[in-house]
Amino acid sequence: MNKCKSFLALAALTIGFLGAPVSANAFTLGGVINGEEAFNELDATIDVAAEGRIGDLSGAAEHEFNIHYDNENGHQIVPTEYRRFDWVSGQGEDFTLTFDDSTLTYEIGGKTLEYGITDTFNDLFIRTTARKQGNSVVVDNLMLNGQAIAENSSFVCSEEGCGYWNSSQYLWLTDLEESFTLKGTTTMT
Repeated sequence: MNKCKSFLALAALTIGFLGAPVSANAFTLGGVINGEEAFNELDATIDVAAEGRIGDLSGAAEHEFNIHYDNENGHQIVPTEYRRFDWVSGQGEDFTLTFDDSTLTYEIGGKTLEYGITDTFNDLFIRTTARKQGNSVVVDNLMLNGQAIAENSSFVCSEEGCGYWNSSQYLWLTDLEESFTLKGTTTMT
């Protein structure tokens, strides 16, 4: 795969995009990718991410619900707009992610974030990761433009040592329309 622009959405949840020519009224399941090493082999560049994270670091955290991007140096930048969100362990939260040619809108639990995007995207990655033993993330009940997606993205940290390279799964959707709406449920423990 050529290096191209991407959008990624995270559950601690992430959803991301790759820029390329866009086909109309369709999407293709690109597959399930296990681990960061396998993802890196795609040579994709994630430029924008809509993210949800459980846990608030004793009140100090402020990125439980955000949209962020990477600058030209590869550093994550979180725009001033973000939302604290009280994820409840084991409780599914419905979300909607909409891209309308220039605005990415991320909605969950009655809260909404918007971010302006000048690029078009063709690929979407739904990433789940858990790095603490006993934690898990599932993103399921997925619908893209009203069409059910049979796969989901999930990861369970079942033993000690869930590190960056071995604690994630990506669901890859490709051939997206210029505008789309993704709906689903995120459950984190």
